[in-house]
Amino acid sequence: MRWQETRDPNIKKSLNKQTKHTNRILNNYKNDRINNSLKDAAVEDNSLYKIIKSFKKKVPTTITPLLGYRGLVYNTKDKTNLFVDAFEESFPENREPYSESQITIVNREIRTYFNRTTAPLPPTALTSPEEVCEIILNLDPNKAPGEDKIRNFVLKSLPTFF
Repeated sequence: MRWQETRDPNIKKSLNKQTKHTNRILNNYKNDRINNSLKDAAVEDNSLYKIIKSFKKKVPTTITPLLGYRGLVYNTKDKTNLFVDAFEESFPENREPYSESQITIVNREIRTYFNRTTAPLPPTALTSPEEVCEIILNLDPNKAPGEDKIRNFVLKSLPTFF
C-alpha cells in the first residue's frame, strides 16, 4: 500500500530511502557528465571558457505555448493575434448610447495630451576618448577575460594618449 493512504512510518522510511538513493544516483550522473566535459575541454577552441560561462550564465526563461482556438500556439505573432481576439471578445464595443459630441471631446483631449507631452528627445552624445579611458581605469584587474582573451590589466596598461 502507499504511504499516503496508510501513513505507515515503515513505508515512509522506505520511501525516503528510495528517494535519497535516486537523488544520489542522479547527482553522480550529473557530476560524471560535468567531469567528462571538463576533461575534454581545451583552451584553444574556447570550449573551457564556454563551459565555465554556462555555469555562471542564467538560463533564459522560455515562454510556453498558449492554447488557442485551433490548438497550441507557438509563434509570437499568432500569440499576439490570440490576445487581440480574446480582448475583442471580452470587451466588445458599446453600441448605445452613441454620442458624437462626447467622442469629439475625448479625441480632442487625447490629441492635446499627446501634443503636450511629446517633446523631441535630445540627440545622444557620442562617447569621447576620455570616457573610454575612464571606463578602462575603473575595470577590475582580477576579472577573468572574455572570449577575446584580453585581460583587464592589459587594457589598463594601454597608453592613455590618443
